Amino acid sequence: KEMGEKNGGAVVSHSIIFQSEVLPQHVSLNEVGLRDGDTVYFARSPVRCLTASHDGSVCLWDFNESSSSEPYLRLRPGGALKSAQISSCGTLLALSTEDGGSGKLYCSETSDYIATLQGGCALGEFSPDGSRVVGIDSNGAAVIWCARSGVVLQRMFAPNASSQWDSDSDDDTEMSFAHFSPCGKMVVTAAGYSTQVWDTAGKLRLTLQGHQGSVRCTSFSSDSRYLLTASSDDTARIWSCETGKCLRILQGHQGALNFCSFSPNSLKAITAARDGTVKLWDFEEGLEGPSCERELRTECSLSLEAQGGVVSSACFSPEGARLLMACASDTVRLVSATGQLQLSLEGLHEDWVRSASFSPDGLLIATASYDGSAGIWSATSGKCVRVLSGHSQAVVSAQLVA
Repeated sequence: KEMGEKNGGAVVSHSIIFQSEVLPQHVSLNEVGLRDGDTVYFARSPVRCLTASHDGSVCLWDFNESSSSEPYLRLRPGGALKSAQISSCGTLLALSTEDGGSGKLYCSETSDYIATLQGGCALGEFSPDGSRVVGIDSNGAAVIWCARSGVVLQRMFAPNASSQWDSDSDDDTEMSFAHFSPCGKMVVTAAGYSTQVWDTAGKLRLTLQGHQGSVRCTSFSSDSRYLLTASSDDTARIWSCETGKCLRILQGHQGALNFCSFSPNSLKAITAARDGTVKLWDFEEGLEGPSCERELRTECSLSLEAQGGVVSSACFSPEGARLLMACASDTVRLVSATGQLQLSLEGLHEDWVRSASFSPDGLLIATASYDGSAGIWSATSGKCVRVLSGHSQAVVSAQLVA
């Protein structure tokens, strides 16, 4: 039954279980090793939505038959919320403006306080297994914290990699962000014009140089072999995480890039820039190959204009065939990889949509708006199936978890 439709009053996510393991979404049965005669189980699990707001609250919403219009969990960590997320272990991380940047950990089932990240936290995210948090502390250093105690496990400081003054960065030794690789064995950071790749013991493995502007965003390929970087120099680059070699230069934007992402199969990528466009890049022929810089330069396969000239968020669907765009508008667009408009999510929000994202199985979409509301939508019909209106100020993030 389609997720997002009523099933005994609940909104559910679907998954297949084989040999006591949940199979990854949108991977063929052959790829995971299933053969004729194997026994699998089809499971349904309730879907919840985590929202964070400038009003200082984090809310967790349940969609069971008995659930009310109010969230079943509400936390006030202190300060305006910047984001919130739930790990694979069920730990909730709330990032706020309190004390210049604070990260607090809670149990998402009981709302019990667990710990505060030591040294402050301006930006942060969980490792794939949920045991650690990586981010930027209040001093601009990259840090790995224990997700059970909040204690610092490793600190990473950027080398003074750029000799040029970057007007977008106060200091090229101050980290801009930090992310784990999908395999959980690497951390990427950026400072000024350069990008660094570390192991989780804090040892610097690679320094990636070539951009002529500050690095604003990065994205690992799903197998952690490649890294995509987006820069204020109007380009994106793809690098080998083994050798540090630049494999592709993505040119075509007419403004500073502020976002990039690989598709789930890493054969495509999207970038967004201040020129008000989202561009799609196709690597069906592979990333390895060209050797000279002229051949490295790649043109986009599709360019999409943002409503209002501002891209608030953009992402691939879990199967990689669709793109979800939130722009300077109260409407969210779902388009195919060929640029065909499939759905327009409208009629709920009264102000710009700040972010939009898919559920893990790709059948639901969550939107967060500056009007103080969040919405849950069917990704097949475009129908709004739930309105979450428990915040009094802008909702900055909405995450669907199962």
